[in-house]
Amino acid sequence: MPAFEPARLNVLVVDDVYERRAVTRDVLTQLGIGTIRLAADPAEALVALRGEQTDVLVLDDAFAPGAVQFIHALRWKTRGTVQATPIILLAAADGEKIRAARDAGVHEVTAKPPVPEMLLLRLEEIVLRPRPFIRSAVYVGPCRRRRRNFVWVERDRRVVDGAVAQPVVTRASGD
Repeated sequence: MPAFEPARLNVLVVDDVYERRAVTRDVLTQLGIGTIRLAADPAEALVALRGEQTDVLVLDDAFAPGAVQFIHALRWKTRGTVQATPIILLAAADGEKIRAARDAGVHEVTAKPPVPEMLLLRLEEIVLRPRPFIRSAVYVGPCRRRRRNFVWVERDRRVVDGAVAQPVVTRASGD
């Protein structure tokens, strides 16, 4: 199993409000994250994602253009490493918004304001226990099934024409 080394991570914080970006940056600094970059809007975020390897993207759910729409656009309108970039959503206690973000392809969710210990747990989950990345006709994002020893009692909805659709695990390069 790989070791978790925060100093080797390159994290992009995307938020349209400077104060929220600064708070998140300060928490990541406390955790010893090696490279922290900031973006204020979707265009700036895409330039940053395409320009330099990003290990994790941290996004606030109150992001002005809409966090869920931004996640959906990243998953469906980009390719390669940009499409598969792990995303942590900082969210208020809104179950509907969290479900929508999960369905759009977010990897992890944690409460805001970001608490160092919780953000560290989410980063460790992404680095130490990466989930397969799924590309299907109806979903693009990390596999939403977390439990490994799961007893499935319903039919597998990933079955297509009698065969189980295989998850596509990617760590592709390029855009």
